[in-house]
Amino acid sequence: MFPIVFAVTLTRVDSEFAGRAYAAYGGIYIAVSLVWLWAAAGQRPTITDLFGATVAVSGPPIIIGLASRAGPLECCRSQPAAQILAS
Repeated sequence: MFPIVFAVTLTRVDSEFAGRAYAAYGGIYIAVSLVWLWAAAGQRPTITDLFGATVAVSGPPIIIGLASRAGPLECCRSQPAAQILAS
């Protein structure tokens, strides 16, 4: 049910913010998957699972929190990402 609610909500978010919201969802999805692994499948997460989930959950707050302050990279101000990647 949550993925459906998230997908519908994502369609209503300003397109400039949608990528950041998707990143946040990715971090939460990884953490919830590890909880499900432990609760439903009975497998305890390994230390590397926990480390990876910590990294994944830590990324979105950095992306979202710093995005409003940092602004776009200098190389990206004048041309879209597709042009940068093609060159």
